[in-house]
Amino acid sequence: TLAIGDRGTVISAPAGDTVIRCRFVNIASIQIPAEGAEHEQLAGGYGIGDVVFSKIDLTDSDGTVTIGERGTVVGSAADDRTKILCRFAQHAWASILPDQLDREVASAPRTL
Repeated sequence: TLAIGDRGTVISAPAGDTVIRCRFVNIASIQIPAEGAEHEQLAGGYGIGDVVFSKIDLTDSDGTVTIGERGTVVGSAADDRTKILCRFAQHAWASILPDQLDREVASAPRTL
């Protein structure tokens, strides 16, 4: 069942439609009224779907992330709203502080 305050991800929001399709933890897909959803504000001004690059090395029981690795913001960390939940190639759910992420990686200096 779906309860007020449950966090989910919008998977379809057709322009001009009054309903959106969302995915929640125990619900694969459900349509809800668009006015019944509230956009989550993430730490550091990041948004769900933003491409980020790690500024830290991280290894824990869930995987590894290396400096400069590209990832995607998937939400706020459930245990700490000051952290951002990101998905990386070798780490599905990394909780990282906003100052440990970059929106882009500076390219290496080129010699001519």
